[in-house]
Amino acid sequence: MSELRVRLSTNQTIDKELQELIKKDTTHWKEVLIRIIALVKCLAEYDVPLRGSNKKLYTKSNWNFLGIMQMIAEFDPVMKEHFRKIKDKDTHCHYLSHKIHSELIEMLASEIKSE
Repeated sequence: MSELRVRLSTNQTIDKELQELIKKDTTHWKEVLIRIIALVKCLAEYDVPLRGSNKKLYTKSNWNFLGIMQMIAEFDPVMKEHFRKIKDKDTHCHYLSHKIHSELIEMLASEIKSE
């Protein structure tokens, strides 16, 4: 029991590394979602179509949302890392699909209506 107290007081618990990984992953997803919401909000505010005939990254006719996200990833370290994970198949959830766009627009519209 005394070892536990010492470890807790010095922040040297057994799961410290796991907790740090969870925190890093949570921060990454929060930052990614902030950027996605900002872009969806901007395109929706100006009534700009989000998607085209193609839903794949780095293809010619993927239109505004994916095209702008690709451009952001060139300069923004958070999105650059996110796109690297997608490309390397380190993540299967990327939140760049049209279903997410629609859900975000509905949520934003609902929030505006409630105000």
